[in-house]
Amino acid sequence: MNTVEFIEFAALESRGSMDQWFRYLRKVIFEDYTKITKDDLEQLLKSPKLNNFQKVSLKRGVTKGTVTFDYIVSQNKPNQKENVKRLLKLIEKEEKEKTVRDNI
Repeated sequence: MNTVEFIEFAALESRGSMDQWFRYLRKVIFEDYTKITKDDLEQLLKSPKLNNFQKVSLKRGVTKGTVTFDYIVSQNKPNQKENVKRLLKLIEKEEKEKTVRDNI
């Protein structure tokens, strides 16, 4: 499966789900490079398999400096949400230990 076929497959699979569409894009768009060539992009922007939202977000997603590009690239970085969850668990554990100590 080449890049165009992958993106067309992703477009069909993610219809109605913006989150899923961006998860697919993060597999071909990276901070330092993209697997999508100029020819691929031209072909995809003409493809009837992508809806207008997907075409616009794809075009902006391969353009460094756009909010869309930054969002896609951020999806490849460690999840800040998981770090926050881990921190909250540590705080909760600490609070429980403090409550136990206070009751002794």
